[in-house]
Amino acid sequence: GSGASTPPRLPPTFTEDDYCKKTDGDVTSWDITNPVEVRLAPKGPASAEMCPPETLITKLNKLAKEWPDVVAFQVERPVPGLVDGKAPPPLALEDLTKWT
Repeated sequence: GSGASTPPRLPPTFTEDDYCKKTDGDVTSWDITNPVEVRLAPKGPASAEMCPPETLITKLNKLAKEWPDVVAFQVERPVPGLVDGKAPPPLALEDLTKWT
C-alpha cells in the first residue's frame, strides 16, 4: 500500500562495456556538414543490438506513420514578450501551434 512501504528503486548496475566511449577527439561543436561517428556500447542498453541507431528524422517519420493524429511538437507563436521583466503565463494548450 502506502508510499512508506514501497521499497526504494535502485538504479541498474552496468559495467564499462555498457557505455558509449568517445573516440573522435575533443569535438565541442556540432556541424551538419561534418557527420560524427555513432558511438555505441559493445553490449547493454547503449549497444546497436538493444538500441539500433537512427536519425531523429527517421524516428519522426516512423512515429508519424504509426500515430498520424498525435501531436509531435507544439510551441507558442508568436512568443509572448516579457511583462515587467518576467515571462507571462503560458498560452492554453488549444492556442499553441501544433505539428502532427
